[in-house]
Amino acid sequence: MNSKRRRTDRDYRDSFFVLIGGEARESQGSNHDEREFLHASVPFVGQAYQSLRDAGIPRDRIITICQLDDYRSTLVKGLEGCLTERRTGTIDIRFYRKQLKETDTQCRLLLEEGGATYDLIR
Repeated sequence: MNSKRRRTDRDYRDSFFVLIGGEARESQGSNHDEREFLHASVPFVGQAYQSLRDAGIPRDRIITICQLDDYRSTLVKGLEGCLTERRTGTIDIRFYRKQLKETDTQCRLLLEEGGATYDLIR
């Protein structure tokens, strides 16, 4: 008799999948105009979320912790011309537009399904 239990598609019922993306406070945790332009981890959380959902994992079994809405709000402020990146000067709004589009594309399903479970709260 084999004592190893064979994994099935239903094994997720006993599991939670936790996706965490974060940056150092000096990069993404300060005021919008003091932040770095790119947020490296948010797109990866969106991609991982999509992969889990594609594998049949239900939304209520996936916990996401990242600054998705917070980062998007920074990009929108940049599009509106409200930000000056203190370390490098003004960033052309074309870059904010491109980064917002790429973030929205990589996090499309996560955004459609309500966004991150836990986002940065100010």
